[in-house]
Amino acid sequence: METHKQDKNFEREILQRIRKRNQYEVEPWEGIIRSHQRLLEASDNLKAGNIQLTVEIEKLRVANQEFTANPSSNSSNAEKLSVLEQKIFKLQEEITEIHRRKGEHADSVIQLSASLKAKEVELDVAKTRLSELETARDSLHCERSQLEQKICQKDEELRLIREEHSELLKDHHVREEEHKHMKSECDDLINRWVQIKQDEVDALNQTNECDIRVRPPTPVNARRESNISLSPPDDSFELVEEDGPKRWTIPPPLFSEGFPTKALFSWEAHQGEISAAKFGTGNLLATGGSDCTVKLWNVYYNSCTQIGTLEGSNKAVMSIDMDYAAKFFVSGSNDCACRIWTSDRRLKHVLTGHTDSVFAARFLSGDSGRIVTGSRDRTIKVWDTNNGACMRTMKSPSSCSDLISGGLFQRIVSAHADGKLRFWDMRSDKPIHEITFEAKITSVDLSQDGQLLLVCQKDNVINVIDTNNNKVITELRAEDFRVAALYSRAVFHPNGRYVAAGSQDGSVLIWNTAKGTVETVLKEHKHAVIVCTWHSQGGLLATTDRSKRAVLWGEL
Repeated sequence: METHKQDKNFEREILQRIRKRNQYEVEPWEGIIRSHQRLLEASDNLKAGNIQLTVEIEKLRVANQEFTANPSSNSSNAEKLSVLEQKIFKLQEEITEIHRRKGEHADSVIQLSASLKAKEVELDVAKTRLSELETARDSLHCERSQLEQKICQKDEELRLIREEHSELLKDHHVREEEHKHMKSECDDLINRWVQIKQDEVDALNQTNECDIRVRPPTPVNARRESNISLSPPDDSFELVEEDGPKRWTIPPPLFSEGFPTKALFSWEAHQGEISAAKFGTGNLLATGGSDCTVKLWNVYYNSCTQIGTLEGSNKAVMSIDMDYAAKFFVSGSNDCACRIWTSDRRLKHVLTGHTDSVFAARFLSGDSGRIVTGSRDRTIKVWDTNNGACMRTMKSPSSCSDLISGGLFQRIVSAHADGKLRFWDMRSDKPIHEITFEAKITSVDLSQDGQLLLVCQKDNVINVIDTNNNKVITELRAEDFRVAALYSRAVFHPNGRYVAAGSQDGSVLIWNTAKGTVETVLKEHKHAVIVCTWHSQGGLLATTDRSKRAVLWGEL
């Protein structure tokens, strides 16, 4: 049926083209052609009449010769001769008139021929113009196809943005419900705490009154504290000074080539979801969450002590990084800004310029004087930490979920919601290379030797890429592995042999990078795990979840 319709359309198209051709090739010269045909017919008729007259003249000439040869003929021949002469004279007049008309017709034919040549020249010009118009039409067709492709791309980008928007709306509703629930819990806890403190004060007052009545107080606590020994059990212990009494604890095993096997310590690090975490030098761990703070922790084998809080963010902290010496800290948050703190917890700069949430903020590799940030506003910015000025802005077709810099190439690699990994040179405003994946990318990480890139996708696949040829060499999958959020982070072990990532069900999976197999599954969290971060020497792994808990993992 479709073939029959196509044939009909083809025949109709041919008929229309023939009609159009007749309009500019036949109709303008139709009158000239008819006039030319009439002149040719008249010329043919005149030629035939001329031939007949020539025959009659020849007959009369013969008869005249016979008459001249026989002068003795009767007088009737003289009459015939005069009649014939009259006929000859008339015929000669007719011949003269015919020659005159023939000349006129010849002039008309010459004029018509000249007009025909002029029309042919016009026809050639029209054909040339027609070919130019056809060429222009073909170029317009190509332009239209390119514009249609661009429209399709824009439609796809719009679809991705709408999906992001719907997911963010869902996440926003969930966060609102959690906020309401947490606020009610907080109010309830505050009321209970106030009541408990009031009861304790009342009980203490009553006890003091009773003691005063019975006997005066004795310095018992002083005598007890004087008998406390602060000498360590052996040289492997460290002295910890907290808000409570002093105690001795064992430092964690920092250096390790293996992977963790057990949870060493678990604690509530924030008042809401913990969306960022980063190990620094020594035992320093920084975490950031939806309570708008960055907290600094001193990590031990069996405990974790808070040593400071970096405040100033107006919304949830989404990214944390620090320079190699831990002299400066940088964070990106949902209030469209980045903040730089010094090691003594003073706010140095507030970097404003993004128009949407900042999902990634990192120091450039080996350069504590510059910071690179990526945002949902589809821009990547490079900042000067000395004066807080924006040095360069690079625009991307999609929102940035994570970025990394360093390695052998000394470039910026950014992950985007349109499923593309983009490579940037800071001297150019456009990406120098792109790698396309099938789903949104939530995080990107670089091995310490700069040879491997780690790409975590929303379709629950983690790809390992060789930076020498930008090819995927290993795909990391697991049956129960589910990426929890658009900002979930998967990371390399410092030796590059293992990869850690958290799942929606609260488990933490460790893969073998070379084999692509799961080495172990760690279970301690009760809610979705968002962030994983390794200690620089590989002995510790810290993970955070959506229910304000952080877990420290290690080997036994």
